[in-house]
Amino acid sequence: MQVTLTLALEALIRRKVGSGLYVDASDVVRDALRLLAARDEAEAMRLDVLRRALVEGETSRLAAGFSFDRLNAHLDVETGARLAFGRGLSTYANDPQSSPLRNSRNT
Repeated sequence: MQVTLTLALEALIRRKVGSGLYVDASDVVRDALRLLAARDEAEAMRLDVLRRALVEGETSRLAAGFSFDRLNAHLDVETGARLAFGRGLSTYANDPQSSPLRNSRNT
């Protein structure tokens, strides 16, 4: 098997071998692949836990009557209010004294 590496990865392998922690480049690559496999397994377990929690949440009494449409409508209202509030603040940029957020001690 042949593998093409970037110069940075080649340098990393040389440093690892040079440190004495690894016998050769193959040893470094094997260890890296073991770490990658362990990371993949941990990620799969994390996703499994999240999926089970999702199913549990969807089947709980708390989810009864939940509606994505109502949630989206609520978020639209909240987001719109924030955007309007943010735009409103820009009108006070030239006259900070008229801002409703000014510190009362500054008046």
